Amino acid sequence: MQIELAADEALTNSIAASASSLSEETIICRWHINNEKFKLYVLDYGAGIKETSQTEPKCLSTMIESIRNYQLKKTEALTFNGKVVKHNNMGKGLKIIRALMDSVKIMFHGDGAVSESDCGFKVMGSILALEYDRAKH
Repeated sequence: MQIELAADEALTNSIAASASSLSEETIICRWHINNEKFKLYVLDYGAGIKETSQTEPKCLSTMIESIRNYQLKKTEALTFNGKVVKHNNMGKGLKIIRALMDSVKIMFHGDGAVSESDCGFKVMGSILALEYDRAKH
């Protein structure tokens, strides 16, 4: 159940990010099971948090304030049980995922590069890598 909830949260985040940036790209979800380790990868083309200045690189130090401001203003219309419902992004998805999984890695992709830091290239989307090791539980 932990893996299912974490996967659901990761995919919901990717769908919301892609929908909010009007991306028509496919969200890619892959998993791998090896012995007692389960790995899940979710790649999306969501634009992420919009920057106030396109000339300034989005680094961790300036990104935290952008996240706070962005979350306060953000309300998305998403489909739930066949109906369009307004959804306030509370920013708890990654916290839930981190509590459920043994390892959570966020990477950014764009301009032919993949990195854990989104400084230095135009971000086209993200890759979320989750790992659950049954041997630890």
